[in-house]
Amino acid sequence: MKNRIQIFGGGPAGLFAGYFADRNGMDFTLYEASSVTGGNCRTIEEGNFHFDTGAHRLHAVDGELKKLYSELLGNDLLPVDAPSSIFNDDTFFQFPLLPLNILQNLNRKELWLSSVDYLKRRVSPLNGDDFRTCSINSYGDRIASKFLLAYSEKLWGVHSQELHKEVAGNRLKGLDLVTFLLEAFKTRKAGVRHLDGAFYYPANGIGQLFRNLQQSLPPSSIKVNSSIRRIVHNEDRLLEFELMDGTVHKAEQVISTLPLNVLLKALDPAPPEHIMNVLNDIRYRSLILVHIKLKKHAVTKDATIYFPSPVFSFTRVTEPRNRSRLMTPDGHTSLVAELPCFTDAHIWRESPEVIIDKVKNELLFTNLINENDIIGSSVHRVPFAYPVLKKDYKSKSEALTEYLSQFKNLSMAGRSGLFRYTHIHDHYFRSKEIVESIVKG
Repeated sequence: MKNRIQIFGGGPAGLFAGYFADRNGMDFTLYEASSVTGGNCRTIEEGNFHFDTGAHRLHAVDGELKKLYSELLGNDLLPVDAPSSIFNDDTFFQFPLLPLNILQNLNRKELWLSSVDYLKRRVSPLNGDDFRTCSINSYGDRIASKFLLAYSEKLWGVHSQELHKEVAGNRLKGLDLVTFLLEAFKTRKAGVRHLDGAFYYPANGIGQLFRNLQQSLPPSSIKVNSSIRRIVHNEDRLLEFELMDGTVHKAEQVISTLPLNVLLKALDPAPPEHIMNVLNDIRYRSLILVHIKLKKHAVTKDATIYFPSPVFSFTRVTEPRNRSRLMTPDGHTSLVAELPCFTDAHIWRESPEVIIDKVKNELLFTNLINENDIIGSSVHRVPFAYPVLKKDYKSKSEALTEYLSQFKNLSMAGRSGLFRYTHIHDHYFRSKEIVESIVKG
């Protein structure tokens, strides 16, 4: 009989691991701490209003991924091509930007100064490879400050000079405003890609994909409300693990998607002191979601609006209805504001009423909504949303994963388990790789 697979965590990476185990005819059990699977890719339902635990979308949907999504969702796999925008200096900048829109929102003087600033940095770049330095060298001081640096500091909770340049990733790829500025002077359409790009999306929210994925697996293989309390090991193997209910199981082939700090702190015996010191140097960013229901057909046509200014507590706002009309009842819409924070921050412990009032007032200031439109609101907290990618994050995470690699029956997957800023399609391929390696022995 082939080795049995045990999966810690029921987020996307864990569910994909279960899918590949099942497809390869392997017995597996998935242990999820909460009452539902999906991790941070869930859809919350409040009556007829639905919204995701983040601004999720499906990219890189081709080949085998497209086939799987189509099998799971059928006609509910929707192509979406909604624009995005940035709110800056009391102005909404369209994405993708058109020269006319740029000329309307940035005067000629600002365009000229930004272009000169950009050329200056191309001739005389700053020294360094941190996010701040790379942003200024790429876009010039004015554009980097206006659109990149403040936004990223709000998102990650770290000064931009302490961030690794990889934090830009694909999230900010569309902010190459230098191209837009140069195109604007030519007064022709800017040939730059959309910030978010066209994507696919489940008709009933991102949670629909992972609910259907779970339902395609043997029900007896999914154990919810099953948090890992302790993992016993020797020098090279995990031996057994204990759940919060006190039950103990022999560890066979383990795939962990748990956050690295959760996994390492569960080990018995505890890791050596130098490993725990490294562990204390890495952090995860969490999210507070504020959902505001509106008796209004629509607020914008945007999938996402970004708010780089520190005046706003949130980094971005989504309108779920612009991803799928089924996310809100007819004649209504809603907005979801994302407030990144650490779990030891005061706002994480603040009352929902205070948080809602703060976000509502900031949104009223933008004139996106008026108070008479609001018919309800709520707050939801999402822990372990992003690993914080500081300049030294690779050496730190590699030290931890190198220590964990001594356990021959342990593999790690998922954003929190690998301490990498990854996406849904990355989880799919990583889980496939792990399971296939177990099958091959």
